[in-house]
Amino acid sequence: MLPAPAEYNKSLLYGFQACIVCGAVLLCLFIHGVSCLYAGEPIPETLSISERTTRQELHTVIEILEDPEALLGIDDVISPNHSVNFKAATGNPPNLGYSSSVYWVRFRVRNDSPDRIVWYLQLAQTWTSRIDLYYPEYGGFRSLSSGKDIPLHEWPFRYRNIVFPISQAAGTVRYHLRINPGINSLSLLLFAWGPAAFDRFAARELPIHWTFTGLLIAMLIYSMLLWISIRDSAYLLNSAFVAAITLYMLDFDGLAFQYLWPESTWWKSISLQVLSSMTYLTGILLFRYYLCLRDLLPKIERIMRVIAGLYIARIVFKIANLPLPNDIWFIALNTVVLLLLIYSGVMTAVKGFRPARFFLIGTGMLIMAAIINNLRGFGLISDNIITTWGVQFSAAMLVMLVALGLADRINAVKNELIHSQDDLLQLNRRLDDERERLSVTLRSIGDGVITTDLEGRVMLMNRAAEKIMGMPLSVASGLKVGEVLRFADPATSALDQLAPLLMRRSSECESSGKGKLSIANERERVIEYGTSPIADRQNRVIGMVVAFRDITERQMLEEEIIKSSRIESLGVLAGGIAHDFNNVLTVILGNISLAKMIAPKSERIYRILSEAEAASYRARDLTQQMLTFARGGAPVRNVIDIGKLLLETVNFVLTGSQVQGEFSIQQDLSMVEVDEGQIAQVINNISINAIQAMPDGGNIRISAQNREVVPGEAMPLDPGPYVMISIADEGSGIPYENLNKIFDPYFTTKENGTGLGLASSFNIVRKHGGFIFAVSRHGGGAEIVFYLPAVSGRETRKEQSTKDIMRGKGRVLIMDDEEHILDIAGRLLDALGYDTDFAMNGDVAVEMYRRALQSGNPFDAVIMDLTIQGGAGGKVTIKRLIEIDPDIRAIVSSGYSNDPIMANYREYGFSGVVVKPYRVEDLSTVLHAVISGGRQVHEEV
Repeated sequence: MLPAPAEYNKSLLYGFQACIVCGAVLLCLFIHGVSCLYAGEPIPETLSISERTTRQELHTVIEILEDPEALLGIDDVISPNHSVNFKAATGNPPNLGYSSSVYWVRFRVRNDSPDRIVWYLQLAQTWTSRIDLYYPEYGGFRSLSSGKDIPLHEWPFRYRNIVFPISQAAGTVRYHLRINPGINSLSLLLFAWGPAAFDRFAARELPIHWTFTGLLIAMLIYSMLLWISIRDSAYLLNSAFVAAITLYMLDFDGLAFQYLWPESTWWKSISLQVLSSMTYLTGILLFRYYLCLRDLLPKIERIMRVIAGLYIARIVFKIANLPLPNDIWFIALNTVVLLLLIYSGVMTAVKGFRPARFFLIGTGMLIMAAIINNLRGFGLISDNIITTWGVQFSAAMLVMLVALGLADRINAVKNELIHSQDDLLQLNRRLDDERERLSVTLRSIGDGVITTDLEGRVMLMNRAAEKIMGMPLSVASGLKVGEVLRFADPATSALDQLAPLLMRRSSECESSGKGKLSIANERERVIEYGTSPIADRQNRVIGMVVAFRDITERQMLEEEIIKSSRIESLGVLAGGIAHDFNNVLTVILGNISLAKMIAPKSERIYRILSEAEAASYRARDLTQQMLTFARGGAPVRNVIDIGKLLLETVNFVLTGSQVQGEFSIQQDLSMVEVDEGQIAQVINNISINAIQAMPDGGNIRISAQNREVVPGEAMPLDPGPYVMISIADEGSGIPYENLNKIFDPYFTTKENGTGLGLASSFNIVRKHGGFIFAVSRHGGGAEIVFYLPAVSGRETRKEQSTKDIMRGKGRVLIMDDEEHILDIAGRLLDALGYDTDFAMNGDVAVEMYRRALQSGNPFDAVIMDLTIQGGAGGKVTIKRLIEIDPDIRAIVSSGYSNDPIMANYREYGFSGVVVKPYRVEDLSTVLHAVISGGRQVHEEV
């Protein structure tokens, strides 16, 4: 719709004001640049550097010699005939503009440090053809070369622009640079950097470049998705424009040569010109369509077509290496294109074309940045923050504003369709076409949509609505919307109450809500809905639209996330309690062990102490059960009797239920090497599911037998010996359609189930190298079967034998943050014949170990707690100790038996492991083995 005459005048006024502001900014920048260009500064003789150098500009110390014929070499420029022709540089920094000459630059650098130091020389310009650095060495000159004519792997320093690493001894050195700018402009942005300062600068600068690039790529993906979705040519053209400007900006910043085509010197030599032309070409094609120039400004549109042909010719000529006019002419052509686009935007905005406003703002910013960049290229203004980041910022803003303009254009079309709906409905000959178009649109919407008449009767609904309600349009048509959307609690829905408001053509029939939808033969579904009146061009209400979506799964997921977070919190709490309790048990068991060592075995006190020791180990089993709730950690494997574990775990689960267990365990059942706590959790989860499947009682059949998997067998297991375990119930079975879903996270058919039990069981069995699956006959019960690798050879049927106390001698350092642990461990080791020292944290332990090593009386072993409150624990401390002594013999000890370090202690540099609480027999065995043979030992009791 075209604006009123007053709006025309207001748009013109805004356009003129914008032009005045842009011109004033450009004039100020031009005056500043010219003043900097011609402001001479005294040139000091040398540039001083030291170890503390961060960044220093070289423009105040450089001298320049122009070599128009490119015939001079280093021997020539240092000769008296040419040396006197060097002139002091002017400008901040010096900008030589476009030139085909080669330039020699010389400067002197003094190293104020007494030692040789390394510093970096940077030319912060990405498009220089070649630059050679000459510095004196062994009576002659050594050179380093870089530039876009040289592959990246031959550069002395791989960075987006040119950097030379220089090692300079104490004193003063004169350096010469031979710079061939090619056909591009030359700005002498020369800097001297300290290596650390340059690394910090690069770490700050590169993320900014990639942020702009990421923004452009995001807009590219956004435009492509919209084009795929709605097939509007504007979005395809916008995608091409964004892709071209993204590649151009990457090349302009030097990132393309560094990461995309580092070895293609041919493409690098033409890429900036080709990509620049591609950007302007795609921009012309986009904005011809975007601004509707064919209809609004046909003369400008024809001029744009001619200019587009020139850009195509330039691209072809550049790629074919054919002669072309000087690039300065194309810079002038770029300026003409930008001015024509500004003119087109102003004129189309005056004519009431809404998207032109977005275009004018974005293009105005880009034109300012482009003109400033061109002035810098001609050497008329110096480099500053605007010339450095202006193009990137304005390009990103233009892309976003164009996208907003396209969206506004789509919205404008949508609004016109809504306003013309009444007229379309009155035209009977176009009614069928319009209904079909609306149906296609509604089918593509994921939410359910229902439209009604003034009485609230259903007239139209999309496929999503049919699917959610389980009712086709043929059945729902003509019914009241409240009869179609049947809520379990009618009081929660105000849909039927809106009909009187519709009859009065009131705009108050807007509402929103949420409720449970009753669907025949299905579970209740939770939906959220919103209603809005449909009005014609005269703003008369002619019906209502109801939009709703099924949020059942989302609500269930939110509830499960809350449950999972609670379980996770409980796991953290259980792990902490278990750790502290294990520390207490360590002190108790240590004292019992000391008492047993003193008491004669024939005395009654010895038997009492043995019973107390056994009770303490039963208490340790309780802490192990708590640790099974804690998250994380690889399996801490031990060879166990799986049959015994089945009997104990299932009988414990069945306690207090109406279900009985029938066991069938093979007599010579093989042993398995597993994490006992995790496998117990699997058995526990499956048994609980079986009990829940038989609410009125029944029998659970548990069997375990040896099984050999042979090659070619249809089972995802490696060939070899396994133990097959089966747990079957007499419940109603698992429906066939759910059989492949029961191990999926959050899948459950129970009202209050979490859907995590079998999922976690699946992961545990898979981590142990096994396989789990379900078998079911509907009405005949369900059976869960899982395989675990059997322990082969002599280790089969391995029994836990009673260990003897092994005495020894040597120096042992114990690190723990519990004084009671240190005390009891020290007394145990003293009784075993060892000399002990103590440390409360990692820092103290490292210092004590270093002093002992330097004194010639080192520690023979170190026992470290994994977790130190408020200090460095075993994981951090072992790294520092290995740096001091690679042959260190360290034992890790912790009450967190499910910590991954306890299972993979070798990978962290430890030689042995003992789990709290430990017996004196276990501690003495591990310590004796580590000290005597240096073997890596793992003990868990």
